Amino acid sequence: MKYPMSPPQKEIYDFIVEFYKENPDRYPSLAAMCTGMVGERRICKQRSSRETPRRLVKQLIDKGWLEEKFYRNVAYWVPVVKQSTLEPANVPFQDWHLS
Repeated sequence: MKYPMSPPQKEIYDFIVEFYKENPDRYPSLAAMCTGMVGERRICKQRSSRETPRRLVKQLIDKGWLEEKFYRNVAYWVPVVKQSTLEPANVPFQDWHLS
């Protein structure tokens, strides 16, 4: 079960989702999250420190909204998606067994 997001967590989650929509071949960095800009659009407020987005991302991972992956020892984050579509999931995927 996923826990609800706080407004700052929702901003970071929306930023990550919009970043992947505009740049499907790149991963968002903490520095990019600090700017709050995806292309020419402001998705979330600008932050002066990378610590706040890092903490919010960690909370979203703990709540089940994001999954942390690594590429060459560099972390990146992807929204947890449904198995049948590529849209962000509202509930975690459950392994259903047909009887």
